[in-house]
Amino acid sequence: MHKLKESEISFDVLNFESGLFNFEGDKNLFFQIIQLFLDDLQTQIIKIEGAVEVCDPVLIKRSLHSLKGSSGAIGANRLSNTIKELERNVDMASRSEIHQMYMNLIRESKMIQSELTKLIKNN
Repeated sequence: MHKLKESEISFDVLNFESGLFNFEGDKNLFFQIIQLFLDDLQTQIIKIEGAVEVCDPVLIKRSLHSLKGSSGAIGANRLSNTIKELERNVDMASRSEIHQMYMNLIRESKMIQSELTKLIKNN
């Protein structure tokens, strides 16, 4: 079986070194946390979707908070930045702007899910 090298990971989507650093270089722990992140990602997205559907800025921010922290911890910087943008702008955004930012969040979450799944599967 081909072992995926860190250099084969899209650095733009996942900063492997940053994520690994956050877990003091412990690859086993890092991969366990990645698996937990993947296991919980869909649940987090469903919570955010519910908040977006009712267009409640406070609820949206609350539901984004956990995903922002975990994505930053594993080095999913683009996803984390997308969440930060939504948090920053949700109070002043129209319903359609919130929906567009949510769609960006979905796109980023699918990209990180793909990268992390490849990483877990091949290591």
